[in-house]
Amino acid sequence: MEPTLTESEEGKDVATRDGETLGTVEKVDQGVAYVAVADDASDEALSVLNVEGEKYTFQESQLEDVTDEQIVLDADVT
Repeated sequence: MEPTLTESEEGKDVATRDGETLGTVEKVDQGVAYVAVADDASDEALSVLNVEGEKYTFQESQLEDVTDEQIVLDADVT
């Protein structure tokens, strides 16, 4: 079963498959997660996220794994 996004993901860390930290989920709305970007996230790493205005987002289709503490996106930064 493919992972889904719910409000229970709010507050979890977001990272790429290769471990690059992107930030923290601040809100989930209708299968879209809004990310509070980490201060040390590189522009290259942030390029795996979608940009909606001034907000960084990702959708369920971009998920690789969801654990109790972290969401891993199906993307590498190399």
